[in-house]
Amino acid sequence: MIINPRFYLIGLISGDGHIKGKEIRISTSLLEFAYIIEKLSKPISESVKTKWDEGGNVWRVKIKSQKLLTLANEFNIPKGKKFDIVNLDFAKKLDKNKKASLVAGWLDAEGWFEWDKGSPRIRLKIKNKKGRDQLCDLINNLQIKTCKFKRRDGNFGLTVQGKKKVKMVFNKIPLKHPKWNRLKASLFGGSPESPGLHATHNACHNGMQSRKRKLIP
Repeated sequence: MIINPRFYLIGLISGDGHIKGKEIRISTSLLEFAYIIEKLSKPISESVKTKWDEGGNVWRVKIKSQKLLTLANEFNIPKGKKFDIVNLDFAKKLDKNKKASLVAGWLDAEGWFEWDKGSPRIRLKIKNKKGRDQLCDLINNLQIKTCKFKRRDGNFGLTVQGKKKVKMVFNKIPLKHPKWNRLKASLFGGSPESPGLHATHNACHNGMQSRKRKLIP
């Protein structure tokens, strides 16, 4: 699946970023992923900078892109905090490539994987029930069946479970985050490109701090 950078980044911003003035900011605990964001952003941006945020203990990718801002405005992606008000109704009209890229951004931002009695599953949780339902519809539209769940903490989630279905996710959705490498390697063979990233992601997902690393130009 060929990725559409604009719609991938819109998904990533909706799930794990925010818009402040004329600047788009995306945070990540992994320097590897910051580089990936930079690479996808540069062809459609006026400027892209990555800096370490000591207070937040994350890398922040700051993007100035009128093309992305115009697209975000066209699709009513709100500025500031948006986890409970993002509306993905606009995505119904997109072609499958753009839908898959949008979903990839969301899963890279908010998704994780785990094993349930030997069965792999990909999961995502957000506070926005409507947004969760819309993401399920988008994934189902790609012929990948999802299941919904609600957590005690008030979050709403979705699950794709089973080797066949999870393989379909990798075949139909252009995921870019290194956290998926170990799962992909276990399903398709080969060695993960970045050993230990799954453990690192889980640590960050559970609120643990990651180690600061120097940004190499």
